[in-house]
Amino acid sequence: MKNPITLFINWIKKQFRKKEFNKRQDIYDDVINKLKPALEEKSKKQQDLIKIIINNFAKDTGNGYGSEFIPTKQKNNMHVLQIIDHKYGEKMRELDVRLTYDLRLVCI
Repeated sequence: MKNPITLFINWIKKQFRKKEFNKRQDIYDDVINKLKPALEEKSKKQQDLIKIIINNFAKDTGNGYGSEFIPTKQKNNMHVLQIIDHKYGEKMRELDVRLTYDLRLVCI
């Protein structure tokens, strides 16, 4: 059988650890609750920008196609990348939206 004094000391240590953990958990929850609205707003702005780019793609590039991938039948991918970057590049960098080489819009 273990020494009762040792058991009591270990129990006290456990209570202190639990108390510290709960304090850290409360701080973490506060930070998450403060950041959540900002992250949701940024995500909404990113999705709005993507919808604008997709809806105006045919007019901007001269291609009349649209899907998850932006197909390029008349122009090569680099030319389309330049067109989209020229028109929406500043807003895309501001909202952390990237257009990949295979013409997929990616939120970061």
